Amino acid sequence: MASPPPRGAFLELGGPNWLGNLFHNILCGVLIVQVYIYHASFNRDTWKIKMLVYLVFTLEILQTVIRSVDRWEIDVMLWGNPAGLDAILIDWFSTPVLTAVTSGLVQAYFGYRLYVFSKSWIIAGIIWALTLLQCVAGIIFGAFQAGRSLHEVATNGNITKAFLVWIVTTAVTDVMIAGLLTYYLRMMRGGFKETDRMVSNIIRLTVETGALTAVTAILILVLYLTCPPWFLVPGDVLGKLYSNNLMVMFNRRINFSRSQGTTMASASTTPGVIFMDSSTIDELGNARKA
Repeated sequence: MASPPPRGAFLELGGPNWLGNLFHNILCGVLIVQVYIYHASFNRDTWKIKMLVYLVFTLEILQTVIRSVDRWEIDVMLWGNPAGLDAILIDWFSTPVLTAVTSGLVQAYFGYRLYVFSKSWIIAGIIWALTLLQCVAGIIFGAFQAGRSLHEVATNGNITKAFLVWIVTTAVTDVMIAGLLTYYLRMMRGGFKETDRMVSNIIRLTVETGALTAVTAILILVLYLTCPPWFLVPGDVLGKLYSNNLMVMFNRRINFSRSQGTTMASASTTPGVIFMDSSTIDELGNARKA
């Protein structure tokens, strides 16, 4: 029987992988509950919103399945081989590539919401350009990892450059989205108590969710540059944070509908401010000016 890997190797390489996988699976369970709540409560949403939700959900489940296959290979099939702890296997695709795509879909959606609020293609275009940049950089970062070890990923200059572009652009985009949404939502306050309270709640939620993903991206950057491979712990959950944040924003409408005295069944037709169309926002703007 092969001897177990050295304790130091397990702590240095196995520890980050184990913790990252643990938090990843917990957030996957949370996402499943969130999607179930959405499916049961908002069947009247437009097909575009439903397609976004179920596409993101499908990508997240695919990511979890691939990661589970990798963990089985490393923890079971390669047990006793210290080099197995340093292996990436298919995780080059499941983590950076799928995370970049998922975060790109979520950021692109909020870029569209910014256009609805601001009526500015320039603002939306900047968000979409940054989203595309981070998405492409994340895919390149993942492709560079194929066939390499964790040690090579942390020490290769070209891989580090792709990583820096990906993670810095991700954080910057999140901060911009949160800041701009907050600015335009504040402009919608018009003295109506219920509307102003709803706007205030959405502003707080927007800042919290945007800050969560931005801080996580910054933490990934700091750990990557200072003590790899511990960047894997926040890196493994970044995609799940984006998908859960999206679902929180959608499902928050249940609370808004209850506070307004409507039923859950009608929540789909009484969306929160963040989901209003252009004509509704124009009406609120005209009421505020009056």
